[in-house]
Amino acid sequence: MLNKISILLEAKGQRIWLDRKKRVLYALANCGVQQKDYELASKVFDQVLQLEEKASEKAKIRSLQGRVFLQLGDLVAAMKFFEEAASLSDKDDDSLSSVDSLIDQSCLSIASNNYLEAHEQLSRANSLRPHDPLIINNLSVCLLYLGRLKEALNLLEVNLTAHPEVFLQESFILNLATLYELESSYAGQKKQSLLDLLSRHAGDGINTACLKF
Repeated sequence: MLNKISILLEAKGQRIWLDRKKRVLYALANCGVQQKDYELASKVFDQVLQLEEKASEKAKIRSLQGRVFLQLGDLVAAMKFFEEAASLSDKDDDSLSSVDSLIDQSCLSIASNNYLEAHEQLSRANSLRPHDPLIINNLSVCLLYLGRLKEALNLLEVNLTAHPEVFLQESFILNLATLYELESSYAGQKKQSLLDLLSRHAGDGINTACLKF
């Protein structure tokens, strides 16, 4: 009995340390992306891939790598990663895998300046996974490039007002502040309202430089 308990405790301990290792590696990959060292980020993701067991988790990593290579402008490499991600998703019974695939496809469409196709793909993804900041952010970008600035602004504002705890992220605020600048000369007043919203919901952790004052 004692041996069985020891084995269980040892297995639990190994799992805890494995999870910690993955979190550290994800943090390193994020640092690589922020420093625009995309090749380093991709290599770190390769290490995480070896630690993951579920096909769905491996698919998410390959998807992230595809988006990293899009930052490098390497559409061919990105497409290969996205194809592998889709293949891995098919091996797992994940009802949301189709959403991730749609997001990947939309990223390729945006990189190819095909904003109408990207908008259609993201709209389908949004219907399956509503209120996802990445989907909403990218939808607003597509609307902007399609000449639908008012719709892009409304999309961001409606989601921010309804779910401030989800959408008060630096990338989201930066996009909204940029659209305010494009909309009118009253951008400063609207940014001040955003700052008030940040002070109520986000605390001191967020970088106010995203407001572009």
